[in-house]
Amino acid sequence: MGMGSKLYVSNAGSNKLSIISLLTNRVIKTVRVGPSPANIRLSPDGQYIFVCNMGGRTVSVLRAINNQIVTHIRVGRGPNNIKFSREGFGYVTNFRDRTISIIDPDNFKVIKTVVVGPRPRNVEFFGEKNLAYITIHGSNYISVLNTLSNRVVDRIRVGRGPLVTEITDDGQILYSTNERSNTVSVVDLNTNTTIKTLRVGRRPRIIALSQDRSQAYVTNRGGVTVSIIRTADNTVSNTVRVGPNPTNLATSSDGKLLYVTLFRGRSVAVVQLDTLRVRYVPVGRKPFAVELLDNGLRGYVTNMGSDTVSVFRTRDLKVFKTIEVGKSPRNIRAF
Repeated sequence: MGMGSKLYVSNAGSNKLSIISLLTNRVIKTVRVGPSPANIRLSPDGQYIFVCNMGGRTVSVLRAINNQIVTHIRVGRGPNNIKFSREGFGYVTNFRDRTISIIDPDNFKVIKTVVVGPRPRNVEFFGEKNLAYITIHGSNYISVLNTLSNRVVDRIRVGRGPLVTEITDDGQILYSTNERSNTVSVVDLNTNTTIKTLRVGRRPRIIALSQDRSQAYVTNRGGVTVSIIRTADNTVSNTVRVGPNPTNLATSSDGKLLYVTLFRGRSVAVVQLDTLRVRYVPVGRKPFAVELLDNGLRGYVTNMGSDTVSVFRTRDLKVFKTIEVGKSPRNIRAF
């Protein structure tokens, strides 16, 4: 990720958003949002910041230029994630409902609520087909939504507890982590059928494609490993032992390094992808999210157990700043 001017941190335990200047690495503003804020997203026009308040049933909206609250949009229970379609509408997964809420960002109104299945978690778009793929964590399927009619048009059977998806650039293949079956499903999007099921580690969480799209990386949060999938033949080519509860990840700009937060390891594992050598950055307690900024020169890590953000240099893997934020910092985004 490149360099934005500010870093936004959702503090799940204090119902606040901490805003950090990336020039000084200091908190410049704290904004009260809703209960247990989680995912943070910038509107397509860059004018507004949307924050999902997972402990309630609202999405808070801030004006990006001055970080002032504009409104709180009432959605379903447990809004967990928001992403914007090619047409600019915001799709919110309501984890404690069976629904998604579709928001018009021009007037901050919910224009439609769609029943998709129990515990929807993540939404992924493939714009050329005008389709959204929604993981239904309380089931063994992914709901397919037509974004023109906003109707469910299909269900794709995958493993139990689908969580996070990735779609290849050509829109042919979708990968789904299935948390309750310890698998990754490989889905052919031409037929909406699972063509292969890969056994990975315990409770797979995040999946991310490498920059050259030759590999996919999977954090197995219930164990100590990261699984590496070779996308040419969709096989697990390597399993790397990194440490307890690998949770989120980021890749270096040159694609050579993988940074993985270890939720119970008080560190970030750094995997050299050509040799699979692992080094570590000691950070705070319960590290959750990691972002690489300043053209990959700095890494930022939320420490949910320490109420801090650690800042480290990627050249020597040394923490040079610890920033106190709110209680249980979770997600981070730079804009």
